[in-house]
Amino acid sequence: MASIKVIKGFVADFDNGGKDGGNVTGLMVTTFTVGDPPVSFWSPLSIGSPIASGDYVAVAGQRSLVHGIGQVALAYRRLGNSGSAHLFNVAFPIMCFLFGALCIFGGLLLEPGGIDIAAMVAGIALGLFGIWRLWCMCTARSMLNNMESVLSTYQHGQ
Repeated sequence: MASIKVIKGFVADFDNGGKDGGNVTGLMVTTFTVGDPPVSFWSPLSIGSPIASGDYVAVAGQRSLVHGIGQVALAYRRLGNSGSAHLFNVAFPIMCFLFGALCIFGGLLLEPGGIDIAAMVAGIALGLFGIWRLWCMCTARSMLNNMESVLSTYQHGQ
């Protein structure tokens, strides 16, 4: 399993999949950078982004399985206040799990004369990937919740 890294900094180069102008990929993919030097993050199948350019955040990410993409954003936490961490985008792992279940269902019930092994294998792989990604997201959220916020520890007069 790829390790989860936490990057702190300001959000820059924000692109919400073309919903606010420049659609680079033609897909619903949110891309942004965080930190100095900037680390690029992306989130597939983004319906909406909870962060925007200029936000001061800590983002927990994991190296993408797709070569050259960067880090997949798993969870985020706004810094400078005592807020808790949140999962970045649960739509993608849930979609993987549901498509996996659909493939298993199709492989078992819709094939006339037998079981379609290819559909079953694809369904199991997609379902397991969705569960794994959700587990990684929950682990990343836990890491961010255990991290002290930079500005919340400052006390005036000490």
